[in-house]
Amino acid sequence: MKFEINVNKQTEKVEEIILIESLKVEITEFANYASKLKNCDGLAANQCLLDGVVNNKRYFVIINQSKQYTAIINPKITSYNGIKSTVIEGCLSYPNKKIKAERYNEISVKYLNLDGEEKTEKINGMSAQIFQHEYDHLEGKEEFVFDGNLKSEKIDRNDPCICGSGKKYKKCCGV
Repeated sequence: MKFEINVNKQTEKVEEIILIESLKVEITEFANYASKLKNCDGLAANQCLLDGVVNNKRYFVIINQSKQYTAIINPKITSYNGIKSTVIEGCLSYPNKKIKAERYNEISVKYLNLDGEEKTEKINGMSAQIFQHEYDHLEGKEEFVFDGNLKSEKIDRNDPCICGSGKKYKKCCGV
């Protein structure tokens, strides 16, 4: 299996998956790939190509500072809690650019782990921010991508493109 980041491409919403043994192998290889990337705190499957094709499966991995990973399969955010803040993030899909996003500092989540066990957790801080970022990829939500000089709120696939072309974002710079 060969993974590579699908650079400068907006992700699309992906549906839940059934966890089978071959998928466990894929997710493990994906996590190993992600843990070797520079500045990677998390990576969603649909941000990447798998053997040259967009990997439209509903999972992501979160990588800690020791390069250990947690596989998050079929995630759901069950509640948003705490303070909502505007943050500036990096994104491997858009190298050398930044993302402006609104994130809650605490969320409650439900997902399957690599063993197929359902997990329910309340997470906060940077872990909550990373989870929301990767979750947004799986939901097909894109935050506003900028080079450091532009100011705006979230941009959706059907919003007018930020370049001023008059086209929808998904048909222009979001392609």
